[in-house]
Amino acid sequence: MTRYALVDIGSNTVRMNIYDVMFEEKKSMLVFSKSETLGLINHIENTCLTENGIQKLIKTLRDFKLCAGSVLCDHFVCFATASLREISNKDDVLFQIKNLLGIGIDIISGDEEALYNFYGLQKYFNVSTGLLIDIGGGSVEILSFCDGKPIKSTSEPIGSLALFSKYCSKIMPKYEELEVMIKYIDKKLEGISWLNAHFPSVFCIGGTARTMARMHKVFNKDDNNVSGDINGYKMKSEDISALFNYYKNDKKFFMGELLKLSPERVHTFIPGLLVYTRIIKIITSEIVTVSSFGVREGYLINKIMN
Repeated sequence: MTRYALVDIGSNTVRMNIYDVMFEEKKSMLVFSKSETLGLINHIENTCLTENGIQKLIKTLRDFKLCAGSVLCDHFVCFATASLREISNKDDVLFQIKNLLGIGIDIISGDEEALYNFYGLQKYFNVSTGLLIDIGGGSVEILSFCDGKPIKSTSEPIGSLALFSKYCSKIMPKYEELEVMIKYIDKKLEGISWLNAHFPSVFCIGGTARTMARMHKVFNKDDNNVSGDINGYKMKSEDISALFNYYKNDKKFFMGELLKLSPERVHTFIPGLLVYTRIIKIITSEIVTVSSFGVREGYLINKIMN
């Protein structure tokens, strides 16, 4: 058995999962998970990650590495998504982290991120044909698959934190800000012609999706274990738009419930939910399923266990 600390550096959250990997049995077990909300995308100026942002990331990685060492991890592996792949000073950031902490970071492309989401999904769900949607802080990855194989994918810069930073003046987006976001999102999506199709299975991945499932429980009076594991939770497609309408009709109550369930996402959830509503409007599907498994599990399977 080999113990791995796997760190996912996202635009909003940096998360470390620790796994025990049994290579001969081709199995892995999640030991525990730890996360820190850094909002790195808010520390980007003129396409560069600021010194303040770099220092926040260094501190978090140092803390994570110490934590990994305390539970006797054999390997410490880091990868980054839109958080670092879009910045122009990435070489300097990588050098500082390597020089100070001895940590190398694998920056994965949008297509790779979509593929790792697919590998992670396939590991835990027995489904052959459908669509996956992963809304992160900086970008959205969408991938279609058929007969158990990935077909088409895209990565678009319409992440939840990116939209909030660009369009929202306060925690709760104003009506006119929502309208501008809708136009921007639709413009990014209209070029993806293959989205306008029927998908028998649709999987939503990431923090926005998990919060969406818990908020759906609240508004459907299903408060049983609302903060527990929601992997495999199913919703009707129209329920996503209905959830957004709940926000528009009673912002105060909606945000109060959101604050209780997921305070770290109180500013990014509505932009992320808005992206889901616009994608669901394009595709044809009756049911969507929330997956707790995605890019980290896919990276573990594809890059480490293989």
